[in-house]
Amino acid sequence: MKLKQALSRLLALSIILTTLPTTPAHIAIGQDNKEAANDISEEGLRFRLSEGSVKTERPKPAPLAPARPLPERDTQTLLGRLPAIKPEAGDAQDFKFRERSLPPPRAGETIQAAFAPPATDAPPALPKTTAPLELLRYAPEGEVALAPALSLTFSQPMIDIASQEEAAARIPVTLTPQPEGRWRWLDTQTLIFQPEMEGGRMPMATYYTVTIPAGTKSALGNALRKAAAFTFATPPPTLQRSYPGTDSTGAEGQPRDALVFLEFDQRINAARVLEGIKFQPAVKGLRLRLASTEEIAADKSIKELVKESPAGRWLVFRAVDLNGATKDALPPDTDIKIVIPPGTPSAEGPRTTLTEQNISFKTFGALRVTEAGCDGYKHCSPFDQFRITFSNQIDLETIPASKVAITPPIEDVQLSGYGNSLNIQGTKRSNTTYTITLDRSLKDKFGQTLAGDNQLTFKVTTADPRLFATSEALTVLDPAVRRTFNIYSVNYHQVKVRLYKVTPDDWQKFRFYQVARRYQKEHAAGPPPGRLVLDKVIDLKGETDQLIETFIDLSPALTNGYGQVFVQVEPVEEKNAPVRVYASRPDGRIEAWVQATDIGLDAFVDKGGLLAWANSLQDGRPLAGVEIKVVPDNLTSATGANGLARLAFKAATKTDKQTQEALLVARRGDDVAILPQTSHPSYDNDKQGSNWRPADLSESLSWYVFDDRKLYRPGEEVNIKGWIRKVNLTPTGDTELFATAGETVNYILKDTEGNELTKGSVKLNALAGFNLILQLPPTMNLGRASLE
Repeated sequence: MKLKQALSRLLALSIILTTLPTTPAHIAIGQDNKEAANDISEEGLRFRLSEGSVKTERPKPAPLAPARPLPERDTQTLLGRLPAIKPEAGDAQDFKFRERSLPPPRAGETIQAAFAPPATDAPPALPKTTAPLELLRYAPEGEVALAPALSLTFSQPMIDIASQEEAAARIPVTLTPQPEGRWRWLDTQTLIFQPEMEGGRMPMATYYTVTIPAGTKSALGNALRKAAAFTFATPPPTLQRSYPGTDSTGAEGQPRDALVFLEFDQRINAARVLEGIKFQPAVKGLRLRLASTEEIAADKSIKELVKESPAGRWLVFRAVDLNGATKDALPPDTDIKIVIPPGTPSAEGPRTTLTEQNISFKTFGALRVTEAGCDGYKHCSPFDQFRITFSNQIDLETIPASKVAITPPIEDVQLSGYGNSLNIQGTKRSNTTYTITLDRSLKDKFGQTLAGDNQLTFKVTTADPRLFATSEALTVLDPAVRRTFNIYSVNYHQVKVRLYKVTPDDWQKFRFYQVARRYQKEHAAGPPPGRLVLDKVIDLKGETDQLIETFIDLSPALTNGYGQVFVQVEPVEEKNAPVRVYASRPDGRIEAWVQATDIGLDAFVDKGGLLAWANSLQDGRPLAGVEIKVVPDNLTSATGANGLARLAFKAATKTDKQTQEALLVARRGDDVAILPQTSHPSYDNDKQGSNWRPADLSESLSWYVFDDRKLYRPGEEVNIKGWIRKVNLTPTGDTELFATAGETVNYILKDTEGNELTKGSVKLNALAGFNLILQLPPTMNLGRASLE
């Protein structure tokens, strides 16, 4: 009872205290606030506030009860209790695409209108005329090589404008014979017949007659007063290709069981054509038969020809002897002529050939030597090769050195063969007769061994005199060897040597002298350039027919081993010596401008200037401090540490006229090197622009031209389009229109032989473009034509 009373009092006191207002003076904040704690009566209820800490409680996972999968039958029983899912509106929806992009803008204005416009009640009225109907044009006519179509043009409209099906019902023309094809109106006045034969042409070997009866009326009601008729004809069979023959195999003999291939320009009946073919000369018991598919496939050449030929236009046959055998059916070593006689029929029409056509070839004979000599000459020099020609192609695998005996032996002998020739090379002695004996076991490609004479003689005489140098015109000596110019000679005992000391200032004179000498204009050459410092005769030491190298010392014309020398060497004529020489000029003289220098010089040019590069010929390192000059333009500079020097061009004007070739000159003490724009002289060297001068910076024209098909037949039309632009080559230049609309461009069309076919002019449009339609003449030469 006392406990209950105590608890009741405590609860009431708590309620009272919670309803009273509290102030900081009545709250103790921790133990540090002792003054506040002392103000509270000892009998009152005390509170203490302190910082708390958050504690995260992690509940322990509840243990899982053991389980097992529900059987499928029980699962379906459980699911079967659920009510069926009813479809609702909005369950199925289309995929939502993003809005489409805007279409590209269209030029012009879109007009909503019917196409074609609605028909009027009546067709347009035809022009009234009372003139009689006439046939204006027709093609083809007479003998033609090919008839791709038949065309007729009347003077008046023949049909109303209608569909092709309706128009085709009115054909006022009769074609006899009528091949497979269809008639078609190109317009109301022109009618064509298009054959449906393979190749788009009318049958060959046929006479055609075209008639339009009198009284035929036009769409205007006017009649044809007189019947119109014309004829044309396609040719009978013409031989196009054949094999074998002298045109494809030369003089080489053919096997005696060779297959013969003939191709015509139209379809033929091979069996009927073969009935008329004859062999000449006639051989008793010899007959011809068509080759089998297996025989054609076994012959590589014939197989390829058949593969390339149109179906039905060829035949392949062979000869068969009296016993029915093909091996060696043709006579040996015989000129065979295959004759296709007049009257040979076609498979396309009734016309037969009017003239004889033939091919020929030769069958092989015994393997014999037909010719022996040295490059076409009966006499041989020690430097010529022996050539032996056989009647048939030899089997190269059967010609080892042991099969060819040579007496006396030839040093370093080499045997080589090609086709029906055997070549023998090696070092030979002059004034010696060589005997060559061929082993009888040598075989040709037909398996025959050598017959006839097998011992041949070759007489080697003294070689004709020769004098030459490895380099003429402008020559730079190798700095690693002596300052010498080397010449080579055979069977000369003396030469006259002249040395002229020259400088870069003599280059232009050398050019004129060089041109005059090259074109054998001695009267215009004048004296050689430079100052003569040596004129002497040098003895050439060496044996007969021995190639001798002679070193000509250039020191008299050099300064401290450097300089420019004009060298002139000519043979000293000897009594009773042959005049024939081998050299760059008829007189056998050698002439060269020779540089003894250590400077390697090169140059590159752009629109603004010239970039020169000097390097050492000894080791290739760049040379610094080399003075570079372009003469006679007086442009100068010096190379830097990298061996480069830049020379800026002076501004070119249209009035500038260059009368002298520019020359690049490099100097380093006594060492001088020159570099011309070209080492080959020409009459135009002083007229053409130089590589060492600025190019013309004026305006030029640039063309872009193309045609429609690239390949044409004579008589066809060529459609050509093009544009012209004006190109300003100055640094600030640009490409712009060449001219305003209405201006003209002239043109000339030439064939492959340079014949002028046509010429004219065409107007330019607003974009400086043009369009040409050229009619090619039917008689023009085949090949490449040029349009200028």
